[in-house]
Amino acid sequence: MRDRLAQLLSVLAIVGQLCLGDPVLWKATEVQMTHPTATTVVAEGVNDAVITLDTIAPWPNIRLLPATGSTWDFSAYRYLSFELDNLCPDSSAMLQVCLESSACTLGRASVPPGATKAFTFRLRHGGDPGFDPLFKGRRMPDGFPGGNNGNTAAIKSLQFIVPFPVYLKVRLRNLRVHGEREVNPAVKNAEAFFPLVDEFGQYVHSDWPTKMRSQDELQQRHQAEVAALRESVPAWNRWGGWAAGPQLRATGFFRTEKYAGKWYLVDPEGRIFFSRGVNALGMRAYWLNDGERAKLFRRPRPASGKVFNFYSDNVLAKYGSATAWNEFQLRRLQSWGFNTVANWSEPALYKAQKMPYTLNLPLPKCPKVGDIIDVYADEFAAGMADLFGDEFAYTREDPYCIGFFVGNELKFGSTTHIGEQALAAKAKQPAKRELQRQLQAKYADISACNAAWATNFSSWDEWLAAEQPPPTAPTARADLAQFSRAFAERFLRLSRDAVKRGAPNHLYLGSRLMSPDYFREYINELSAQYCDIVSYNLYILHFDLFRPRGLPRDIPVMITENTVGTEERGLFGTLTCAGAMPGDRETALRELFTSVLRHPQLVGLHHFAFKDQTLLGRWDGENFGFGLVDVTDTPYQDFVDVNRAVAETMYDTRHALPPAKFPDGR
Repeated sequence: MRDRLAQLLSVLAIVGQLCLGDPVLWKATEVQMTHPTATTVVAEGVNDAVITLDTIAPWPNIRLLPATGSTWDFSAYRYLSFELDNLCPDSSAMLQVCLESSACTLGRASVPPGATKAFTFRLRHGGDPGFDPLFKGRRMPDGFPGGNNGNTAAIKSLQFIVPFPVYLKVRLRNLRVHGEREVNPAVKNAEAFFPLVDEFGQYVHSDWPTKMRSQDELQQRHQAEVAALRESVPAWNRWGGWAAGPQLRATGFFRTEKYAGKWYLVDPEGRIFFSRGVNALGMRAYWLNDGERAKLFRRPRPASGKVFNFYSDNVLAKYGSATAWNEFQLRRLQSWGFNTVANWSEPALYKAQKMPYTLNLPLPKCPKVGDIIDVYADEFAAGMADLFGDEFAYTREDPYCIGFFVGNELKFGSTTHIGEQALAAKAKQPAKRELQRQLQAKYADISACNAAWATNFSSWDEWLAAEQPPPTAPTARADLAQFSRAFAERFLRLSRDAVKRGAPNHLYLGSRLMSPDYFREYINELSAQYCDIVSYNLYILHFDLFRPRGLPRDIPVMITENTVGTEERGLFGTLTCAGAMPGDRETALRELFTSVLRHPQLVGLHHFAFKDQTLLGRWDGENFGFGLVDVTDTPYQDFVDVNRAVAETMYDTRHALPPAKFPDGR
């Protein structure tokens, strides 16, 4: 109730500010486009325009430039707002909104087919407070450099990027800035700023209705949540499959089947199953507090080491033990409309045999070639021969196990990337020796290779010893592309074989390809050839026009990481922001979930992650708000309620909804 009242008051405050906005005027005759032959921008009035884009090129975008002068000054404002009409009746539209570049992304505006939506994004103000904040997160507080903050006093352009395009036609209306920027007094000097993390791991210098105040409140909320928990979705069977759906062939394990024009998982009892999962369901979340960083925290440094784990401390105080926490999370997921414990989760949750799961088999420890594991190293083949070992023996005959990933977001790179990495490596690198072997098999001698590659080596030994830059000769590029493809194919083939040898009844789910791979034809083709289900980690807000380059259109696909982020509860930012208005996150989730359900290839959608990341950042600085719960284990109740609502009808929805239409029959 407190959350909803606060949202209402916030909406009223922002609506009042919307009426006082100043228009953002731009030069209609000087719109910059990365793909001008596939893009049109037709101005309507002083700051409206119809934008049309028709291309499969990666990340096409447009830039709007100031109508007068060389920059805009947004430094006094709090928000950027606009309306977006989706003029395509058959598919959703999405624009990534940036100040100058993706380094200062404000959020992503996604509009369902034929709809109109208003968007408000918080401006990301940089600055120099005159002291070191002692942390460098991917998101930083307002007024600090770094993160995705920018110099809002001198904005050279507004950039609108179209992720994973095929076709888009939208009307951009009423682009404006508004709301008075309020500078938090705590960021003006170090004395006021430190400490900035309270005893629960929350931001000291911000307030919100669900901020935890005491250990007593921690327990009171837990009791209230226990009383409010619901049973699993009534339409589901014990696996989370469609209890009243069609009876398909039952094998005692999960498998895939195309039914009524759409791909599905089939549960062990032969019922249709759509995997709605949660990643990183665990207690681990460490905060460094060594050296001067102890100043960041109200809590004294623990005698046992250099790290805090606020989430773990909070939940142990709340539940009493890790075992009690484990048991309660499975009840939560059922209540919230989830049916899968997804990757990176606590092994105890997999072993509980209460909910289907997916998990990652760790890669063997072996040398890398550049930034990817060397699949030609002896250690790789040896490790793949017994990838399960004793650690994962419990999964082999477990009907709750859907399947396995091998690797995560590997850097396969462009068509020649792996070959270039091998070429630049030292002579002892196994991949380089394999590249040499392939070239020796193709070319009769080094002089023939020299002629094809436009090089001048006196021997193969000299070739092997040289740490070579990327070649430019077309034949050399083709040879490197062939090697890169063979390298990736070896990885996928040995991964599939390891899964089928260790657990022949389960599915091989690939390596969780990331967004650049969406456009890499060779890796999508190979993944389709070797995987039972191809997996992608994609942080976008709709999947109507999901069609990775080179991926066959009639195979099952799982979205294994995706999120709708939040900037509530004192967080400095998120990864996929759908807007700054209360309710924007929930609306985006409903639209996202629905777009996945209507796509005929998609058999699962896994949320990342269960809890918000640490306020100051994990090992790589990521400190995004995207959890189902915050650092105090308090649920984002409105968000999980929407997930439950969509999940209750997801099988009827998927069965009934026609897929989004691609333009011109594509």
